[in-house]
Amino acid sequence: MVALTEMGAIIAPPIPGFYHQPQSVLELVDHSVDRVLDLLGLPAQDARRWDPAPDPSQGFEMKKPALRAAFQGEPGAFSQEALEKLLGKRAEAVPCQRFEDVFLMLKEKRVSGAVIPIENTLAGSVHENYDHLLHFDFQICGETNVRIITTSSPRPACASGTCARSTPTPSRSTSA
Repeated sequence: MVALTEMGAIIAPPIPGFYHQPQSVLELVDHSVDRVLDLLGLPAQDARRWDPAPDPSQGFEMKKPALRAAFQGEPGAFSQEALEKLLGKRAEAVPCQRFEDVFLMLKEKRVSGAVIPIENTLAGSVHENYDHLLHFDFQICGETNVRIITTSSPRPACASGTCARSTPTPSRSTSA
């Protein structure tokens, strides 16, 4: 998957979104197909997308976008990009050092929303955040995708390719 991603492929696992409260397996499948169509830029006219101001007649309600929302990472991180894509520029992005800090900020009501990665094309599921969702008893109410592009270049002393330095899977904590 890493090689495919580095060549520009989009890996889109069929992870169902439950924020639209599906009533059947067919609705789960339709939602996954609609997400793939969105990634390809094709119209999916019957798709039920996350809407910050939903129509109550659709049978489900979601909270309005947070005015202050936490994310893990430094300003400019991919998670902040996901936050702005999902909630818009009007949301104040509050950076946190660790995923647990994001959940604590939400629990302590120091922010009214959070954006965290759940799946990552290079690292797979972000299990830590699944655990936090269970422990803190929060629900997912929206989703977005951010294309993550990573590059690496050797330092001049490593031009021979015999040495390398890396951080732990940088993409593990940057997908949204």
